[in-house]
Amino acid sequence: MTKTEYLGKVRHTLSGRLPSEIIEKEMKYYEEYFETSPKSEEEVCEELGDPTLIAKTLLSSYESKGSVMGNIYEKEAREEYANSHRSSDDTYNEDGSSFSDGVTDKESLLFRLIFDRGSLKWYEKVLVFAVGILIAALIVCVAILLVKFTINVVIPIIIAFFVVGFIMYLIARIRG
Repeated sequence: MTKTEYLGKVRHTLSGRLPSEIIEKEMKYYEEYFETSPKSEEEVCEELGDPTLIAKTLLSSYESKGSVMGNIYEKEAREEYANSHRSSDDTYNEDGSSFSDGVTDKESLLFRLIFDRGSLKWYEKVLVFAVGILIAALIVCVAILLVKFTINVVIPIIIAFFVVGFIMYLIARIRG
């Protein structure tokens, strides 16, 4: 695949889904990446991966941009990607700090799940949904077990208690 074909697929996938200025900004970024890479166009295309996936990632990033964490995700993704393509002489951040130095507890999935649901990525939403389904299934199983326990143990004990009490009442009346 050539640079033109690759970028054309990305642009086509984004077209109509993002504002044109955002699309142009992203296209410029990837065009510069192709131009500055010492690799051939085919190698860069292979390195970047599926252009549709790149576009979907950009869409997801844009959707989360209005949230508290959206800009952080975009910055981290770009820095991580850029860092993976730098030589060992380069530093990750301008101040020389590593990528993990800036990560806080507030950026964790649990924090975002509780306080900033709009910033969850699609796979995090799927994970949350799956966990919710598992918890619901667990609750249903426990409820079924409680009902079975009630029917098979508690109700017979109550019935036996009343029957024994009634028999003792009859014996007391006969004797007395």
